[in-house]
Amino acid sequence: MENNLIRAAVSDEMELLEFCVGGENFGINIAKVNEIMTNEPVTPVPNADPAVEGIFIPRDKLITVVDLHKVLGYENTEQRKSIFIVCSFNDTSVAFHVTSVRGFQRVPYNSINKPPMTGKVSVSTGVVKIEDRVIQLLDFEKIVSDLSGGTFYDKNSAVTANESICSMEIVIADDSPFLNELITDMVSSCGFSNISHFKNGAEAWEHIRTADVRNIGCVITDIEMPQTDGIHLTEHIKKLDKNIPVIIFSSLSDEPTRKRCIRSGADAIFNKHETASLMQKVVELTGRRSGHISHK
Repeated sequence: MENNLIRAAVSDEMELLEFCVGGENFGINIAKVNEIMTNEPVTPVPNADPAVEGIFIPRDKLITVVDLHKVLGYENTEQRKSIFIVCSFNDTSVAFHVTSVRGFQRVPYNSINKPPMTGKVSVSTGVVKIEDRVIQLLDFEKIVSDLSGGTFYDKNSAVTANESICSMEIVIADDSPFLNELITDMVSSCGFSNISHFKNGAEAWEHIRTADVRNIGCVITDIEMPQTDGIHLTEHIKKLDKNIPVIIFSSLSDEPTRKRCIRSGADAIFNKHETASLMQKVVELTGRRSGHISHK
């Protein structure tokens, strides 16, 4: 099943692909899914992490296979019936080996709750209840980064902010604890010292609407987040003060999504692997914002 057939347009709802691992229910935004296929024989990779099953090359494209059973600590008892969910991260294709796929579910963004503080799964970004099932949304970016030894994302930025703007506040909203910390570290490495970061759009908006907006240099937000998604957060911010720069930093990069981001008022849109370009734009827009405020 190809991505352009299953990808949903950005709306107030997220369309999830619900799947099972070891008898538990999990979900992934279908906009991150390229293909769903039955498991295939793979070639082991020497000295790889135990969760990396190996590689295979369908249609001349190299795909790394990650066994979510091992990542999450479950046993795969139905090997012959299991499924590969193929996704892309930083131009690298990864097939997540799961037990089975249940189907597609539409859930409002504001029905997605914060992940549990403790529990077996430490890579959850949110939890949603559908009928009698609790579905955990996994932080796939963290899973891939951990298995690659942290080489997927570069925390070091070659960009340095002018000292005159370093005290301006940078607001970050991302429900992935891993990416939230990554962006915070990158912004800090640029020289900014006043950084506020939040796990969802609702918390970020509550902070922004009660803050001194004159000191907000830039907002960096993901799209898919619990409570309030990044596109609605952007719309709220632009209604409050149209001159606050907002950058959307998301793995959702299809054309309908980009158009919706532009309509919301976003000043820039970057994929999750464009970290260097993101930091350049943060410094640029914050400098422009500083000049705009000082001349009011």
